[in-house]
Amino acid sequence: MVVILEQIPNKKFQRVGDDLILEHKVSLCDSLNSKPVLFTTIDKEAFELSLDSVISPDYVKIIEEKGMPIYNDDPLMPIKRDFKRGKLILKFDIIFP
Repeated sequence: MVVILEQIPNKKFQRVGDDLILEHKVSLCDSLNSKPVLFTTIDKEAFELSLDSVISPDYVKIIEEKGMPIYNDDPLMPIKRDFKRGKLILKFDIIFP
């Protein structure tokens, strides 16, 4: 049996290996005030991220274990949900007035 998998592009996330890149839009006011960033992961989990500093256009935040699942050879892995995950790389797109 031959199985061919085709990856369909996602509107929000870009996949790089086991990691996911999310470009999050934020207003200039929110970036200067370091307001918490609210977004949804690929698993539809609501996530709030508090930042300690001003968000600049080149600011990147890496969140461990929120990327794509890394499967192993354990046949019970889908039942146990015991797998590692890649990183979620959060890039910011600041909307200037």
